[in-house]
Amino acid sequence: MRARWQRAVAAFTLIEITMVSGIIGGAQGSYAGALNRAKRQVCEHNLKQIYQGLLMKDLFDGGLPKISFYSKDPKKDPNSLLRVLGPEYAGVLVCPCIPEDIKKSGLTYVFNDELGGKSLDTVPRRRTTWLVMGMTAVVRDPKDPRKLAGQQPHSGGVNVLYADGHIEFTKTPPRLRAVDAPKEEGEQEQEPAPPAPEPRPQGPSGLPDRVRSLIPGG
Repeated sequence: MRARWQRAVAAFTLIEITMVSGIIGGAQGSYAGALNRAKRQVCEHNLKQIYQGLLMKDLFDGGLPKISFYSKDPKKDPNSLLRVLGPEYAGVLVCPCIPEDIKKSGLTYVFNDELGGKSLDTVPRRRTTWLVMGMTAVVRDPKDPRKLAGQQPHSGGVNVLYADGHIEFTKTPPRLRAVDAPKEEGEQEQEPAPPAPEPRPQGPSGLPDRVRSLIPGG
């Protein structure tokens, strides 16, 4: 009788533990998802603030500053996005999802340097031409460069700020070169563009050297 009671208690305890474990596991998953969404919203807020800063520069200076695509030492490079916008923007130039060792640089976003010196009003296809995006967007799937690499901080995607000021979360990164942006709906044919510049030096992976420099071990 006692042995049967002990087996019943043991079985009941196992069921109870399994149930509680399931509840905790589900709660952890929900919490992780909510935390990731919150961090993504912080990243979007960062990009909105960055746009406002660039817009002010554009309005007062008659064009966007000459900003580096990305700087190996953003705190010292006078052409880095960090130095150009100034210390008052330091808090919004770091995505909360980026690893801590990269955050220390003070900058985790890349700038479309093909737009440097141009006014935002004169940029063709503003809605499809990217302006600033998370640095992980340049790390592409080696099997399909049109897709992001598997490990992305925002649930497999990246936030992209476009030249018209809107922000999109996407798992399909924009083309790195502004001239390759897709045409917008209703866009009229324009005069032929001048000859494209010589292609940038390519590394062994086929990526531009400036992009490869952002990839650990690249």
